[in-house]
Amino acid sequence: MGNSPQPREQGRPSDLVQLSRSLDSYTDWTSKQWETFKYFISPTFVPRDEDVAMLILYAVNTGLCPFRKQIYLIYRQGKPSIQVGIDGFYKIAQETGNFGGFTETQWCGMDGVWRESWDSEVSGKPTSCRVGIRRLDHPAPTFVTVKFKAYYPQDAKCRFLWDKMPERMIEKCAEALGLRKLFQQLSGLYTDAEMDQAGPPDEIKVQPQANSRTDSGHSSQSQAQGTQKSTSQNQRDWKKEAYRDVVAVAKEKWKGLTLEQINGLIRRFAEKRKLLNKDPKTGRASIQASSVSQVRNLAKVLREWEPPKEDDIEEAEVAPRDVNPDVILDSIEKLEAYLSGIPMPDGREQWATQTMAQAIAGAPKDFPGIALREVYGPVGDNGYPMYHRWNDHQLFRWERRLSKLAEQAAAL
Repeated sequence: MGNSPQPREQGRPSDLVQLSRSLDSYTDWTSKQWETFKYFISPTFVPRDEDVAMLILYAVNTGLCPFRKQIYLIYRQGKPSIQVGIDGFYKIAQETGNFGGFTETQWCGMDGVWRESWDSEVSGKPTSCRVGIRRLDHPAPTFVTVKFKAYYPQDAKCRFLWDKMPERMIEKCAEALGLRKLFQQLSGLYTDAEMDQAGPPDEIKVQPQANSRTDSGHSSQSQAQGTQKSTSQNQRDWKKEAYRDVVAVAKEKWKGLTLEQINGLIRRFAEKRKLLNKDPKTGRASIQASSVSQVRNLAKVLREWEPPKEDDIEEAEVAPRDVNPDVILDSIEKLEAYLSGIPMPDGREQWATQTMAQAIAGAPKDFPGIALREVYGPVGDNGYPMYHRWNDHQLFRWERRLSKLAEQAAAL
């Protein structure tokens, strides 16, 4: 069982109430808090950090409490498994607001007759069980049927409850299967009754503590250093994963932009709302200077934010008759400097080229019925707009586009 978690010295749990209230920000826990939680959920051995994180994420997403043993982590043959009690399944289903309860459970024996009550002392073990699950938004219950032999444990260590109350154990399996089938919130979760057939959990005992004071001190110091290093690496990995989520949301909000532009908009969005800590050297919002929970909150706020809507195409097509092209060109130059963050025109060539290419690519959709060559004016061989050859309408369209980008940036 080489892949099994490694044994460790016994620890002492503390501040469990505080930990239970901060599960959603577990990545900000100190090394001591992390070890306390690991000891509480598994006092006989050290579970792997990634498996503990998996347990916490399931707990946060489902609302189940690991401190009440509503959800817990076990290992079988060195492989992690998240298990939930049947009461946890009931809780999740009820919190959807769509759970309408069960029909009367029925059991079947070797005679093939379905009965709504079962006495195992008289009739022995049932061969099958079926139950209907009701959703409030469905007109009729959905029935599921399970076979007793499919769930009856092969290992004698798991048979105690199955031999004592077989009708209830197989009923739990039927209910769990039906609930998981109708409520996607339970996807990937299994009850202890369902998993008994997979065999007993690994039994890994605590190694005795070292008798030598020197050995004990050396062991504790090495363990502390290893824990600190592991936790620090986890923090970096979780932060990268959280920021990837931020970027994915941003790409949906601001389509057609480069990754560099996306990163700039994210920074401006975070700075205006003070969602991230500032880098002391640059004074700008910084992912590195912020916690994982702050980065996750940034993704949440950005996901809920709606950018300003574009005006109708017809309105954008009406250029004022008395606008001087020189005034429009001056406005375009100021907008380009603002959006690119580069004051000198020569340095904005790359930015303007990329922005122009994106506008041309989206022109057929933004201006249906207008020939592509008429939407915007000509560009040079390097893709830079040749404004001196654009007409009033083309300049006005471009100025309107840049104004909208500037409004979105200001709204950040």
